[in-house]
Amino acid sequence: MVNSPWLRISLLCAALSFAWAGATLGRAPTQVIILGTLHGSHRTCTNYSLEVLRKVIVAMKPAAILIEQPPDREGQPTVRDGRATNPGGSVESTMANLAADDLDVNVIPYDREGRDELYQQIGYFARQQAAHAGLDKWLAAEKRNAPDSIAVLADRLETEAEANQDRLSRSGGPEIINSPAYDMVIVAKHGMLFGTMPKLLMAAGEREPAEGFLFLNDEWQERNQIMARHIREAARKFAGKRLVVLAGSEHRYILRELLAKAPEVELREFYEVPEWTGATPPTFAASARKEGGASSPGAGQQSGTAKGNAAAAVPAYTLVGIGAEFQSGYSEIKRLFPGSPAESSGQLHPGDRVIAAAQGDHGFVDTRNLSMPELVQTIRGKAGTTVRLQVLPADAPPGSTPKTVVLTRAQYKVN
Repeated sequence: MVNSPWLRISLLCAALSFAWAGATLGRAPTQVIILGTLHGSHRTCTNYSLEVLRKVIVAMKPAAILIEQPPDREGQPTVRDGRATNPGGSVESTMANLAADDLDVNVIPYDREGRDELYQQIGYFARQQAAHAGLDKWLAAEKRNAPDSIAVLADRLETEAEANQDRLSRSGGPEIINSPAYDMVIVAKHGMLFGTMPKLLMAAGEREPAEGFLFLNDEWQERNQIMARHIREAARKFAGKRLVVLAGSEHRYILRELLAKAPEVELREFYEVPEWTGATPPTFAASARKEGGASSPGAGQQSGTAKGNAAAAVPAYTLVGIGAEFQSGYSEIKRLFPGSPAESSGQLHPGDRVIAAAQGDHGFVDTRNLSMPELVQTIRGKAGTTVRLQVLPADAPPGSTPKTVVLTRAQYKVN
């Protein structure tokens, strides 16, 4: 007989924990599709119009549609009776309502509670404007006094990433906006803006704008973590079913990263589910490993066309680097881009783990605990330069010695 009250409480907590774990293990994971959206730009993007957005949502046949809205705004609920009340004029919310009517499912908000009130309280947008103004002023001086400096180069890379984002957002269909190629553009942009620039500003003594960008990054990270938690909560309520999460395209990659290990979530792309018969990103939808002479579609070709309809060709885009996509939150290779240095070398395959990387003849940097932006920054570089990778093959037994793979970065096309 247990006499100690503390021992009884401990045993009760342990029993509850085991019961919860058992219930969780017994549930089928919920398919979660993070559908990247363009907010107001849907009105001007012909290939990803509001009607296309609605059709994609309906085609997924989700059990519920999650929208990027806080539970309430200015004291009024953003969702009532399963439909967005849309006080802020969100075009995604409007399309979510139409799709929900077609499917007879509910719309659920998943953004941060009290988001708008918090931003007003902490002066978020004023501090954002001040940080960018400080950065622009400092960069203008750098361009006059040191046009070949690292800061000017970083600004060019960030500007190029923004230009690529704008170009893709104006012309890309949902398969492009929801592709790893688009995610890479956003990762590069955020890596420069929230990672490299604050460090350069701080090193130059520009403390105020540097702290401004660090503040913006902290708020961004916290908001995405809260959004991911809400998605997980919804996934538990719809165990074994499918949810479509409408997320601004800049949130997409980080939400996928935060949900990658969630046991109740099975992440899918909209073009990976059996119900979808339309266009897919051909380079990324199939395995890049060469097996049995299989080859990926050429530039401008389109795979996965709709039954009875010819899908529009996906334009080719030129990137520079080694051409490997990594698992979100890991240094494990997810895909190799056809025609890229990584794929052409024949030394790398999906599932291999890159545990360290070195620029040219410099020392190796451990990549196993790096964030996705840090990993990309460690491996990226100019065409013609080399990077050395320490790699553990996917089938390597525990304790194996990593092999060193040397790659020369080059241009390659993605569709």
